This record gives sequence, structure tokens and C-alpha cells, in this order.
Amino acid sequence: MSGVQDLYQILEVKRHSNASEIKKSYYKLARTWHPDKHTEPSKKAKAEEKFKEVTEAYEILSDPEQRKIYDRHGLEGLKKQQRSGGGHPFPPFSFFEEAFGGSNPFFHHQRSRTPRQKHIEEVPLKTFYHGGTLKFTKVLKVPCESCKVFYQMQTCPQCQGQGICIQMQRIGPGFQIQKPVPCPKCQGQGQMLNPQAKKKLCNQKCEKGLISQPQTIECEIKPGENYGSRLLQNQGDFLKSPNKRADLELELRPPNDMNFQRYQGSDLIREEIITLGEALLGFDYHIEHVDGLRKIRLHSTQVIRPGTIKCLENEGLPILGRNQEHQKYGDLYILFDVKFPDKVSPKTREILSPIMNRRQNITPPPKNNPERLVVTDLDELSDSKHPIPGKKPGSNFYHESNSEKSNNIQCTQQ
Repeated sequence: MSGVQDLYQILEVKRHSNASEIKKSYYKLARTWHPDKHTEPSKKAKAEEKFKEVTEAYEILSDPEQRKIYDRHGLEGLKKQQRSGGGHPFPPFSFFEEAFGGSNPFFHHQRSRTPRQKHIEEVPLKTFYHGGTLKFTKVLKVPCESCKVFYQMQTCPQCQGQGICIQMQRIGPGFQIQKPVPCPKCQGQGQMLNPQAKKKLCNQKCEKGLISQPQTIECEIKPGENYGSRLLQNQGDFLKSPNKRADLELELRPPNDMNFQRYQGSDLIREEIITLGEALLGFDYHIEHVDGLRKIRLHSTQVIRPGTIKCLENEGLPILGRNQEHQKYGDLYILFDVKFPDKVSPKTREILSPIMNRRQNITPPPKNNPERLVVTDLDELSDSKHPIPGKKPGSNFYHESNSEKSNNIQCTQQ
């Protein structure tokens, strides 16, 4: 806002003026300085500046909270309030944007947002370990090479390729504004099919020169990147012009059968199920690394309890942003679960009984001191499906707090 900085002077009202008087004066000044009423270039530039000035002043003084801050602290105080997070409840030209349906009167030729298409692709975790070029196939609308009609598009004669036309809209007595609307001739595309080319359309199921065909699309992935969405500009369907294409929003998801999962940042976690014998006596075997090239040895002679977590340092994903010479990696956490046998044969029970500690032969209470004794046989009872209070069904390491996890994790170097 240039020139006179006092908003009341700009709107030609007094400081004690009420909202009705401010609004009345604003409408009067807006009609006077509206750019459409000034045709000469020199006068038009001045009118645009004045019109913008009175509009910004009215946006502030028409709002009670903004006016209160301005009266106390001036424009600088108002700007500080906006910078500190107070914001501006009515952005400049919001009155006109509402009338325009979201457009600014001084920017008639704003381009509409490029259309977006969505595509979901399942990607194995090793792709994010190595990085590189991801290639996938998607059916897109592309120019038909049989008739080549699409390449004969011409600029719309009505909007001159802008895709919009200007329409006058009345918003009050003696007050009109210019409203941009999509061009009815080309449907807002700025391009249209040559009338002579329509006769050349082939019978290959092409629509206005476009046909649906599978296309190979490429996306670069850096080592250590994560799943999620990314925008591929100009990789979607061809629009109404050979030079215009839709954007493609690519969502990368993990497969359902992944052995490794991302834990925190570049750290990975893998659930490993071992037998009861391996949990008691130890084990020694290999698993495939997330990179798909190496093997990891899992060796233990200790008793492994369900929920035990082992940490293998530097066996996770590359840390994003590091150069190849100084690349660092996250850790790999192994979460162990023990698979118990469904039944124990009599022969196995006979072998294990001498070496396994178990409670049995509970002595009944004396007859001279009777107690209530509930006799049950658990073998005759079915497994309960009722959840334990305070414990989520299926809860495990993932639901524990950080402090609990850190107490159970043991890190080793490979």
C-alpha cells in the first residue's frame, strides 16, 4: 500500500465512523476508481493503484478485529499480528474473489490447476535399498497414430488459446466487474479439433484423436526413500493439446508379503518365528538380507523368550541424503516369537518330565481345617477369546512404549 498510509484517509471517513458509513464510502470510491471506467493507459494505471488501495483499506476496516488492532498499533502492528500467526481473516480482494467464484479481478488469465490422475504401485523394499529407476505400466489416453487427427488441433478462435472468456457481472447498482469463465467453444482447453480433421477420424476406438493404450512410465527412487505419494508432472493422459498432459500422482505401497518392515527412519524390523526347541537349545541358520543379495546369519545358544529383540547394527536401509562414499545405514531389529507345539506325545512327555520343572500333586487341605477348593480340569475347557482388560488383541513389540522397547533390545555388530 503506497501513498497515504492512514486507512481512514484512504476511504475518506473519520475514525469514529461506523461500519455502514465505511461501506458506503468504499462503494463510492470503488465506482470512481474502477479500472474499467478509465481507458487511457496513464489514467488506467493510476486507477488500478487507487482501486487496489481502497479495497485493501476496506478489507481491514470492515473487520472489527482487524480494525481494533489497526486503531491501537497501526499497520505495523497489524503486520506483526499476521506474521505471528494471527493471519488475515479476509485476504485482499476476498470481496471480489467471492463474486468471481475464486478469481482475482486483476489476473483474468490465471491458469487452472493441471488435472491429476492417481496410480498405486506395490514396490518391494529392496528397491528403496538400492535406488534406481522404477518402471511401471499404466493405460493412458495418447494420440492415435493411425489417423493422427490429434496433431491437427488448432487454437480456439474465440478465446485465442487462453481457455477463458471475460464476462461482465453486475454486483450492485451501477457497479459491474469482469468475471473470467471457461470458454464455451473449446470447454476451457484453449485448443479445439480442426473441423476438417474430424472427417479423418479412424475406427480404432479413438476419441477425438486419442486412444487408450498401455504406456511405460519411469520414476526415479533415491536409496533410503520411503513409501508414499509423489507427483510426476506431465506423465498422465494427453489433454486437448499435444503440449498439455495431466499430472500423475503415484502412490508407492509395500507388498502384503514383505518380511521386512520400516520401523523408524532407516531402521528395519523383521519378525522371526522359531520353534520351542530352538528357543531353548539355540539355533544357527541364515535369512535373506533386504538387499536381496546377501545372507544374514542368525546364531544363538541362549534361551530366547517370546518378544525378545535383537539389534543388528548397520543392516537397515541407507540413510537418505548421504553420498555413496560416506553412506551410512540404519539398524535391523529382529523380533522373535516362539511357536509352541499343539500337542505333546506320551513318549515325548516321558522324556521331558525328568528334566522339566512343573508343579503337580498339590496336597489337599487338612480335614480339620476345611477350605473351599474349586476343582477344575483345564483340558476340558475351551480357549477363551475374551480380551484381557487393558491389553489390545495381538499387541506386541509395536504397541510398547519407547522406554519398554529400549529395555528389551540388545544390539550386536555383524
